[in-house]
Amino acid sequence: MKRNICPFMVGAIIGLTFATSTMAQTADAAKWQELIKNAQKEHSFGLVGPPDPHLRTDLPEAFTKRYGIDVDYLPLNGAETMTRVDLESKAGRTTIDAVIGGTGSCWTMVERGQIENINGKIIDPAVVDPSVWTGGSLRFIDGGPVPSGTPADFRCGFQPAEWVMTDLFVNTTVIRPGEITSWKDLLKPEYKGRIVSYDPRRAGPATTTVSYLNYLFGQDFLKSLYLGQSVHFTADHRQLAEWVARGEYPIGLSLVQFAVEPFRRQGLPIERVFPADGPGSVMGGFSVIALVKNSAHPNAAQLFVNWYATQEAQTIYERDMMEASLRKDVTGTNVPDYIRPKPGATYVDAYKYDYNENVRGPALDMLQKALER
Repeated sequence: MKRNICPFMVGAIIGLTFATSTMAQTADAAKWQELIKNAQKEHSFGLVGPPDPHLRTDLPEAFTKRYGIDVDYLPLNGAETMTRVDLESKAGRTTIDAVIGGTGSCWTMVERGQIENINGKIIDPAVVDPSVWTGGSLRFIDGGPVPSGTPADFRCGFQPAEWVMTDLFVNTTVIRPGEITSWKDLLKPEYKGRIVSYDPRRAGPATTTVSYLNYLFGQDFLKSLYLGQSVHFTADHRQLAEWVARGEYPIGLSLVQFAVEPFRRQGLPIERVFPADGPGSVMGGFSVIALVKNSAHPNAAQLFVNWYATQEAQTIYERDMMEASLRKDVTGTNVPDYIRPKPGATYVDAYKYDYNENVRGPALDMLQKALER
């Protein structure tokens, strides 16, 4: 159920930058070795993850090489994941043991009682070392709408990455540097029909941008921008980036870095813009991993979660997904600077449950209904 926006809650959100829940994990060498042994007895496990062709190959291959355990990697989106986990859970036959994805699906499955508490599951002594993590500890996602009787320490998932959302790009041969300094500049008459966005009616990056603009300026601004400026929509990440890079639509909303960077490497004039009245929100992207409750291979899945937090796995993830890892020893992956949080900047934490319920939900409900008319 969506709640009305509380000004005190909204004011608190801006101060919660980098404040996603952190809890100490205990290293136990004996339990760690026992987990490895029990996991290898299970031989394999089922993992849902992003459909990126490199990640779906690189992560399983590296984990199998390290521990001799096969990974059945299923490239599903959030809606497909939730549907499949729900059907399997109700049937009592789970083939999915762990899920890599965003927070929305994690929270939904928690509400259904289908997610295992991940707190206390990371025990690899090399991983729980606080010195390797930005902020001094591993980062976890709160449970959200947890069922009654859930332990107070319940955490929905582990978040190993954080980056600044890629809200706004321009073609610099058409839109001069410094031409857009405020989000409100996008409402200028000369930009009508010249803006393209990822489709906010689909699950994807537009939901984050829409939420943030609602937080900053409210729903009237959303209507003025997305409807009043005749924004064009697509659900194709590459097409969206190419339109901006080649100037067909010189202003782009909700592009993603893995689609943008190939055009930048070709020398095309596509650049990130940070309006002074809204530097952006931080998020974990696809990086959050959760454990499915009553799964068939719980030890193998838990072992994967521990390995997923290692330098080896996070280097693969950061390189393939272009999402900045929270591990300080992951380097050399050529992640673009525009996604890395800047010292002194104030960001909104887009991975807080209250923010999603009170800011994101109402904005998307309104805009999606308006676009259907």
